[in-house]
Amino acid sequence: MKFLSSSLLLTSVAVVYGGSIPAFIPERTSSLDTPLGISFPALYDLRQPLASSTDTGTGSWWAATYLKSSNNTNYLLISHLMTAPGLIRASLLDLDTLSLYKQFYIPIVNVPAISVGGLLNVSIPTQYGFKAIGSDGLPAFHTWAKDPQFSYNITFQPTSPIIYNAGAGGFLLGLAPTYQYSVPSAFTTGTLQIGDGEELTIDEDNSFTWFDRQWGAGLPLTGNFTWFHAHLGGGVKLSIWAADSEIPYQRTRFATVRRADGALDVRAIEFEPDYSNGGYKSTRLNNVVYATAWTVKFGEEALRIESVRKDQEMVGSVGLVSTYTGYITVKGKFEGDAVDAFGSTEVIDFKNGAMVV
Repeated sequence: MKFLSSSLLLTSVAVVYGGSIPAFIPERTSSLDTPLGISFPALYDLRQPLASSTDTGTGSWWAATYLKSSNNTNYLLISHLMTAPGLIRASLLDLDTLSLYKQFYIPIVNVPAISVGGLLNVSIPTQYGFKAIGSDGLPAFHTWAKDPQFSYNITFQPTSPIIYNAGAGGFLLGLAPTYQYSVPSAFTTGTLQIGDGEELTIDEDNSFTWFDRQWGAGLPLTGNFTWFHAHLGGGVKLSIWAADSEIPYQRTRFATVRRADGALDVRAIEFEPDYSNGGYKSTRLNNVVYATAWTVKFGEEALRIESVRKDQEMVGSVGLVSTYTGYITVKGKFEGDAVDAFGSTEVIDFKNGAMVV
């Protein structure tokens, strides 16, 4: 069933970086029980890797919620649960002004064990929860957190054709495979509260979540990776990887393209970080300066990607994984069409100590 077009609609709200706030229209192109893409040939059953005890290596549940709230403000809320190392972290950016940026993390020594084949259900009383809802098809997810910086309580449904990254949902990263699928525009409901302020309701018609599930032992521990997701017009979604490893030597460059009807393509890319604006020096890692602008080339066409705010590094005072994670704009040309789009990035420099506790 399809209620609204998945094409991006632009509002007239001007923001300080010179663009416009997109209308965050969720995709509602599939039933909750049989989301488009669940029947694609892949390396795993989508439902199986939901329980943390099925993971080997790093287990990650990552969600970027693009939301319009009941106070008519647009935000990007990123929430992330990892099992190795154990941590919960979140960030919040006011997209209208870029002046409000908050983050928190909660270290966890032991992620609650879940039986093999069971559904995810992680709960830390009074602080955090993340669980899968339902057992038929790909379930919905409910996650919440309470912190003095901000609190949220959101539910997102798998109403968006799925991305199996690299086409089959896995690829070699460093010494071992990593597995990843994405639900790029999930229907989202819930609430957001900043500090002790008013509890805001998420506008379900103008909000959605990109949910990313990744697991496996593959990591470029002697290098780094940059990952983007982007929401283009016409229902096109991009998941872009650029990863470097020295041992073994790898230069991984590709984009998984998801069409409005759920069809998937995998494209080779060229990738170039741009430090001409000085980048952003890590506040946690002495030898790391993050690029805050990048060029991604698809043959003769190119996309210019820029972070809207330099300070979007997610860190914890005791270390854990430090990442550059936040909102990006995407401009240029793709498959003959002009692009004026948005998305998020995550950059991790393993070689220079991002994993050090």
